[in-house]
Amino acid sequence: MADNLVLGRGKLFFTPYAPNTTTGGVKGYFGNTPQLNLAQTNTKLDHYSSEGGLKTKDKSILLQTDVSLTFDTDNIDVGNLILFFGGLATGTAPADAPTNLGALVVIGKQNAIYGAMMFESDNPVGDNMNYWFPYVMLAPTGTFALKGDAWQTLNFMADCLKRDSATERMYGYKPTTGNASAATADTTAPFTPAGAAVAAGGTAPGP
Repeated sequence: MADNLVLGRGKLFFTPYAPNTTTGGVKGYFGNTPQLNLAQTNTKLDHYSSEGGLKTKDKSILLQTDVSLTFDTDNIDVGNLILFFGGLATGTAPADAPTNLGALVVIGKQNAIYGAMMFESDNPVGDNMNYWFPYVMLAPTGTFALKGDAWQTLNFMADCLKRDSATERMYGYKPTTGNASAATADTTAPFTPAGAAVAAGGTAPGP
């Protein structure tokens, strides 16, 4: 039987949860995501026998497991900027804010943003595999190059959390019809400013 060699492609979506909720919300599309990586790290407690000679490991238990996602998007729209800067605060800018810059659309509130994340694969080579993460904390990471000789990207990380005792941190799905991709038929729109601001409890002060 031939190996399943995979060249990964697909679409990444996020459903922001309103404050103090862990379900519901409106699914939004990040746009093009050149990189998406999943990392699992384990913390162990080892025991060693020191009864004679070299110590030898005779027991190892798993104390902690962490699952996280890191990704970047080059779709620099207002919805993604709101998520990057921690939601959108209601209200207006201070009295000394510049008046010649245009309409105010993003206010960096730096709130923690929680929601569900979904990846729909559309691989040119290899079997498609879709993933759902029911409860993540989304946060910016790395640098946002306001100037440079490369396309701007917004870099994010998402800690995959356990929502409740009945829900696991990750679920993987195989297409039910051949190797059909769910991504090709998914026309979910990018985040609107109001949709992106839900998780911070804010609404867009601008258009």
